[in-house]
Amino acid sequence: MKTSETHDAASAIMPLTATREEVSAIARYIKHCDIKIIEEGAVACINAGKIRQVLLIGSGDSYALALLYAALINRITSLPARALQSYEFVSEHTEYLDDSWLVVVLSASGRASPVVDALIKAQHTNAQVVGITNNSDSLFATQVKKLLVTQATKKGMPTQSTLAMAIFLEAIICILQPEYDKQYWPQFRKFCFYAKYLPDIARFSGSDQMLSHLFTKRVTLLGSGGNLGLATMLSNLLWCGPQVASQALALEEYEHALRLNQAGAQDLVIIFNCTGSPGVLAWHIKQQLIKKNATVLHVDNQLLSYMFSGHYTAFSSHEDCHFYAMLAIFSFIISATEKYLSCGGERISQE
Repeated sequence: MKTSETHDAASAIMPLTATREEVSAIARYIKHCDIKIIEEGAVACINAGKIRQVLLIGSGDSYALALLYAALINRITSLPARALQSYEFVSEHTEYLDDSWLVVVLSASGRASPVVDALIKAQHTNAQVVGITNNSDSLFATQVKKLLVTQATKKGMPTQSTLAMAIFLEAIICILQPEYDKQYWPQFRKFCFYAKYLPDIARFSGSDQMLSHLFTKRVTLLGSGGNLGLATMLSNLLWCGPQVASQALALEEYEHALRLNQAGAQDLVIIFNCTGSPGVLAWHIKQQLIKKNATVLHVDNQLLSYMFSGHYTAFSSHEDCHFYAMLAIFSFIISATEKYLSCGGERISQE
């Protein structure tokens, strides 16, 4: 294992050692977040009184985050919100964008990519455009007219950087819906306590059996609304870390395209249901999968309660637990990558 990890640290893209350090430092990052400064920075970028629609743009994990927060913004503010991948936005007609639109462009690394092209195109419209990145020295940062910088670390897999951008998106929600501010920030401080247990949360929850299925079965991740964003986030990280091929799909799409009918003992299906939205379809699909002898992991508030507190009632079924789900994902991906390397696997390198 040491040989594999040494090789990984020396040459892998997004090395595991850096990922572990960044996840371990999440609690410290949260502790030192100055909430007032974050909100003040966002207020300076946004004329909230004019905003009637919200568009979030990103690629990779930034797009997964856009999916999650489009759903959260709609639920909390009642504003129509949608998520688009960067290249899709670049190809889209954008004459409809006026100053009633808030366009948030997300780029963790800030490197040259379709996200930069999307940013430039958005800034040529009449929309209110805000860019969020972790790297103030990046190409993305030099092109943004209204910039929010998280100052998070991103050398390993997108973990701390993703959570940091989520915190800044929460600040934007507080501006769009001021009442949310009173509800959110006290809960956020409580969340900081649980973050201290990273990156070992997955180990505490007894995920060894699930890890073994990860490398022997066909992997599908499901969710609806914000939960689809979480499913997409884990799918991206499975490709990045243990290099497990996986697909992320909306619950309804999975049920209607005959995929559910073809599921069986060869499948591992991970269903996300932890953003406070009704989970009737998730429950139905889970029951059907069990009947077909598929292996199912239902990531809901009950499971997160057990992972973080050791009992099943720490979070109510209607509580929004997306931050806790993100921590669980980050911890799980470290354990999965460690197992992959210990079995002799080699990750994609820069060589």
